[in-house]
Amino acid sequence: MALFTQRRIAYLKRLLQLVFVLVIVITGVTILTALTLGYSFNRKDGKLVQGGLLQFGSTPSGANIIVNNTPFGANTPNKQLSNPGEYTVSYSREGYRDWKKTVPIKAGQITWLTYAHLIPKDTSPQVMAQLPGTLADGLPSGGSRRYAFLHAASKPEVSVAALDDEQAPLTKATLPADKFTAPAEGQASTFKLQLWSGNEQYLLLRHTYGDKTEWILFDYRQPAKSINISRQLGLENATNMVFGSSDGRQMYALVDNTVRLVNLSDETVSRPLVSDVERFSLYGDNYILYVTKPDSHNMQQIGYTRRNYEQPIPIKKLPTMADSPVRFAIGKYYHDYYVLVAQGHSAQLSKITEGKLPDTPKQSITLKKITDINLGGTITRVRITSNGQLAMVQDGNSFATYNLELGQLSTTTLAGQSREPRYVRHFDTHLLWAENEGKLRTYEFDGANQHDLVTHDARFDATLSPSQKYLYTVRKQGERYQLVRVKMIL
Repeated sequence: MALFTQRRIAYLKRLLQLVFVLVIVITGVTILTALTLGYSFNRKDGKLVQGGLLQFGSTPSGANIIVNNTPFGANTPNKQLSNPGEYTVSYSREGYRDWKKTVPIKAGQITWLTYAHLIPKDTSPQVMAQLPGTLADGLPSGGSRRYAFLHAASKPEVSVAALDDEQAPLTKATLPADKFTAPAEGQASTFKLQLWSGNEQYLLLRHTYGDKTEWILFDYRQPAKSINISRQLGLENATNMVFGSSDGRQMYALVDNTVRLVNLSDETVSRPLVSDVERFSLYGDNYILYVTKPDSHNMQQIGYTRRNYEQPIPIKKLPTMADSPVRFAIGKYYHDYYVLVAQGHSAQLSKITEGKLPDTPKQSITLKKITDINLGGTITRVRITSNGQLAMVQDGNSFATYNLELGQLSTTTLAGQSREPRYVRHFDTHLLWAENEGKLRTYEFDGANQHDLVTHDARFDATLSPSQKYLYTVRKQGERYQLVRVKMIL
């Protein structure tokens, strides 16, 4: 009997130990899961609440972090789990101007503050090259490794700066005379730098002579291999042209109001991919976004197509409005596609409820309005950033941005006064710039953290070097122009 009692006691002890361990494991997993989901204990009201995550980051890294006027105790990059609410975050680092932003924290969401560019206190420019006083055009490449300069509008003489080289050396090249059409006596002849190819090896030149236009693929490293696209493929009526592949061998051309694919490798021109087109642009993986000319009912259609589609895909129709051009863009944010359409002073951002871009007109497209955006002037530029997060519109004096991550709309009037339209341009997704009375001024996408940096000629573009160490721009000094740079990472 005593032996039975001892065995029973031992069994109960083991059972209690097992239950105790199980309770500890379940409790630990529950706590870890809650922490992972952003839950924390609010000491003020004694409740368990779900918070959000603040991700800190800056260029350069190593900045001091201050949250709601309290030092964070660590440098960027970093993160903090916070209760829902508004937070004011500041970054500071020796030699740089302070950065500050107020953002909302929502339960269960991540708020990214990793895009901050710290601006040096000293932005004295360094002269990298002397350029002629007749300088007519300048164009940095998409990857910012090159910056091309057209010496004069009447001559196809170009210098290309290698911005991926610490010394930014210039390479000079001249388009051979047999690659462009000489104007008749008394006719004007003008060249323009239109686009860089994706691989940054070719320049697309637009040559206007008299009332005619021709398009030339300029190989600045081997000028003799340049191609007069208009002449070689019989595209004398092309009014616009863009690269359709990164190697520069395929183009999309607007010819007699039709968009066609031009293949320079096999010298072919495709069937019309879409007709009655007023303007077009490219999005993503060679989606052609188009706006048609007004039809007999004074309506214009917006839509898209691709080279392998049998028919273009219409999105919607809009009535034609005098002096109010239709502009639109498409973007993808996470798994959803968005359409931004502007006409007149207003724009509308909508989501495609089907969650995809149909590849046939038989599939319907339903738009769900996200927000309206209004500006004081006629909207002439629209954009959805490459990551899909920001929808932007401009009217030449101000810009507005809708942030899909935060669901926030911001409107910014450009600093300074100008009779000419001024537009912000992108250094990257979040950092913008515009001319401000002879100075280059930076803005963030929401208009925050504005800074005047360096003297700048409004006719020319600016760009960050591939390493983001330098900012390159053009200024006029006396009778000549100069390529200058500002050190952005000390």
